[in-house]
Amino acid sequence: MDPFIGRFIGEVKQTLTHHAEDAMTLPKADPFEHGVVAGEYRGLQRALNILENLLRDTDEKEKLS
Repeated sequence: MDPFIGRFIGEVKQTLTHHAEDAMTLPKADPFEHGVVAGEYRGLQRALNILENLLRDTDEKEKLS
């Protein structure tokens, strides 16, 4: 795997962990703020899933070649 992609995945996972920990330890007084953080979390999860699927597809194609 490209080192840049590996670093990107690591940074996204670290950010997801940070958002999850904050959500549990620091309740938001404003429901909108909670929605923003939840949306960011979900968006990062989706981006990570897309990237992991692309990498898996690429690996499978390379194995077949």
